Amino acid sequence: MKKTKIILALIFIWLIFFSTDYFRAKNNMLPIFCTNLNNIIAPMDGGTKIYFGLGYKVYSFHTWITDITTKKNIKFKAIRICPLWSDYDKVLDKVKNELFPNIKYRPDYYN
Repeated sequence: MKKTKIILALIFIWLIFFSTDYFRAKNNMLPIFCTNLNNIIAPMDGGTKIYFGLGYKVYSFHTWITDITTKKNIKFKAIRICPLWSDYDKVLDKVKNELFPNIKYRPDYYN
């Protein structure tokens, strides 16, 4: 009985952590209950940071893309929450397609 209460309490605390960071990410705010490991794991794209929580990641994108047709650089910022096993390149592609559906950009990430 005591173990069950402890497990339920830990699950409840994790839900509070995750839901707080989830709603902050949806409102383009940085997470509270995550750490970025002092930028040890950070892509070299101009300022993107990866924050690690208990079972999830929060990507804070600060990067740019190059439009092929107009040859203009477009800077953008976005914050997304993903599972811990998510791949940076796939999440970045998804964000680019969400924010700029009509723009043709170069396929390399560090242009």
